Amino acid sequence: MISWGLVVILTGFAQTTMHLYILRFLLGVAEAGFFPGIILYLTYWFRARERGRATAVLLLALPIGGLFGAPASTWILDNISWLGMAGWRWMFILEGIPVIIIGIIVVFYLTNRPANAKWLSKE
Repeated sequence: MISWGLVVILTGFAQTTMHLYILRFLLGVAEAGFFPGIILYLTYWFRARERGRATAVLLLALPIGGLFGAPASTWILDNISWLGMAGWRWMFILEGIPVIIIGIIVVFYLTNRPANAKWLSKE
């Protein structure tokens, strides 16, 4: 997700149609492994009988993200035009920054398996 955030921010600085095509391709490359990776990750943390519920919660994030993300994006488009840059550019930049920050936190905080998580008790 860190690479995804970087590509999203770079999209805000695209100058030509070709830049947008290249960045959209790179965004697809960055996104391609996320869903299968998360599904694999869930197999490490949830037993088979609990995995369906965990996957459902993951999939619920899509409409919930749209519910909150669409108004936020619209607000940025309509109200942010700092440094002479259009709102659509700021939308990409401002929405990419939190992804990078959260991605960095996840790298240091989450472990691959519950047995490796120092923040979990044995129970």
